[in-house]
Amino acid sequence: MKARKPSGQILIIFETDLSQAKSLDEEKLTPIQKAVYDKLSENQKEQIKQGYGAVYRDIDTDTEICSFNMDCYKAPKLPDYLAKSIIESCRKFYSDPENVKKYEEWKKQQDEEAKTKRNRKT
Repeated sequence: MKARKPSGQILIIFETDLSQAKSLDEEKLTPIQKAVYDKLSENQKEQIKQGYGAVYRDIDTDTEICSFNMDCYKAPKLPDYLAKSIIESCRKFYSDPENVKKYEEWKKQQDEEAKTKRNRKT
């Protein structure tokens, strides 16, 4: 089996001093930020609402798609290095077809569980 080139996106949420952070104003999101924000998990949305700095990156090209709360966030050099390490680990993980298969099975199960929870609420 030929290894598949990793692709997709990743949200990196940085440790943030919330006493210095501003909460998110959803009305000021750009169209790209809004599109990304809408597909995040509730937990990720909550962290961003609280003021955590976050960057949404493309794994394939290692480019930033958008960021949240980074205007007042002063990151040390370590997060850039850490982000690159995480992306490289993701690439390595997704290059193994077995890992991709296991992830897709896990994701399907998570989606089904979320759907079941939503249906219970309605």
